[in-house]
Amino acid sequence: MGEHQAKLDYVVPIETLELAAADNLETVEVSQMPELSLALPEQEWFETQVLRVSGQVLGLTNKASVENRGSLYVWQEGDKNLTISPTIGLIRFSTAFNLEETVLPSSSPSPDLARVAVENFLTRTGLPATFYDLENSAYTYLNLDSENIPTPVSGSDGELLRMDIAFSVSGVPMFLPVQSFVVVDGEGTIRLLALLVPNVRETGRTITLHGANRARDRLEAGVGVVIDSSSVSDGAQSGSLEPFLIERVSPAYYIGNREFYSLGTRRVLTPVYVFGGEQGKVAVLAARE
Repeated sequence: MGEHQAKLDYVVPIETLELAAADNLETVEVSQMPELSLALPEQEWFETQVLRVSGQVLGLTNKASVENRGSLYVWQEGDKNLTISPTIGLIRFSTAFNLEETVLPSSSPSPDLARVAVENFLTRTGLPATFYDLENSAYTYLNLDSENIPTPVSGSDGELLRMDIAFSVSGVPMFLPVQSFVVVDGEGTIRLLALLVPNVRETGRTITLHGANRARDRLEAGVGVVIDSSSVSDGAQSGSLEPFLIERVSPAYYIGNREFYSLGTRRVLTPVYVFGGEQGKVAVLAARE
């Protein structure tokens, strides 16, 4: 690996991960990938005008209280709360659902509505949309339970729709430790939002990779990281994981939680092979030693 050293946040114990390959296993291999770094957000991304428009798009008015907490801006108006961290490039917005007057539209939202809501937010704020992969994002329908908490439901008949936003660079997926998602109602109004605005750059170096078979050897040796929230994560940690059926193997970029928040250091996105199936995704280092 040379100077390209990487650590995975959570090592999957091999005794809990029984592997099996699907008969129609899809494998994508590459011999090299450009090295990428995650730079700090550009200063102009979160200038005063951008901050103002962000609040307006999310339904805040000039009556909102605004606090500058150093590296964090906070807006509060009624049941709406908006926080923006220009240092990290993270926007969070929430609307309380525990108010008696909260009334949701009767129609169910669609994936198109969620995508348009995100695109509209990015367009109006002028924030870069380069690294969002909206077409490959995942969707979950939600209903408010008896305590007015958004709760997943099966099917496509829900009062709300959550869109988990995917990231990619030049068609290669990026897995980042900060969840980005939007929750919209039947009118396409954003009710909840967590949006990371990444600033990804090529360093000029090229990383040589080993093949997918070597990556699988590493996975079988217990060297991997769970990178989604499906049953793999819970099962691996509890020791009750069912056989993990590998349906796809493909390259991606990954950065761990510790490296992501090391803002004063050179943050490098690590090339990995991702082993995916219905139970979730596990990443294994792809760089050749």
